[in-house]
Amino acid sequence: MNGASLAAHAPAGNFFAATDYIKWDMGRGVLRARGGARLMAFPHEFTVGLLAGLEDECGEAWPIVMYRCGEWWGKRHMERMEKDLGAHYKEELRELPTAHAHSSLTEAWALHGWGRISFDMADIEQGVMHVRVDGSQIAEAFTASGKDPKGKPVCSLLSGIMAGFFSHMTKAEIVAHEVSCVARKDDACRFVMGQKDKLAGVPDMIRKRATVEEIGLKLKGGG
Repeated sequence: MNGASLAAHAPAGNFFAATDYIKWDMGRGVLRARGGARLMAFPHEFTVGLLAGLEDECGEAWPIVMYRCGEWWGKRHMERMEKDLGAHYKEELRELPTAHAHSSLTEAWALHGWGRISFDMADIEQGVMHVRVDGSQIAEAFTASGKDPKGKPVCSLLSGIMAGFFSHMTKAEIVAHEVSCVARKDDACRFVMGQKDKLAGVPDMIRKRATVEEIGLKLKGGG
């Protein structure tokens, strides 16, 4: 997109500016997003309790449940984002400059309290996107619960949300896998995203405790 088109977005301002995006109605006890969708604020302890309850009720299947919940919500949230951002910028999200679209996703992620997300497109020609999340609420809650991650990443809810976001945006079946997690003492929560067949071997590598570098090399065809 050319400079004139980029400049055309400036007057609309930042859709996710916190002072404009979140609206409180204290009289009714209602919290809404800028586009009108209702929001709810959950304390950290709620997330701790949710994870503990899911593990107690679902056993080893709890990450699958969290992933599917995240995937469903991610698709619905992206549908709403497309509508709201399209009305705000007078242009479809897919037509925005890549940097602008990624900035919108980054701000939306942070504003909803999921942490700070960043995208690495270095391997996009191979059909792989690398994602990093700092300050993951899920990892922090799992650690606070005192549970043992047993060497496994725990942010399956975030993996599902990412998969839902990009499946909707690309109109393809995108999956996401967390390959490092602060809940197991890694330095950051990192994820890989791509089509299911491209990432088919990743879950087994995660179970074998392969490093981020080893997984990245394998996805490039060098492992």
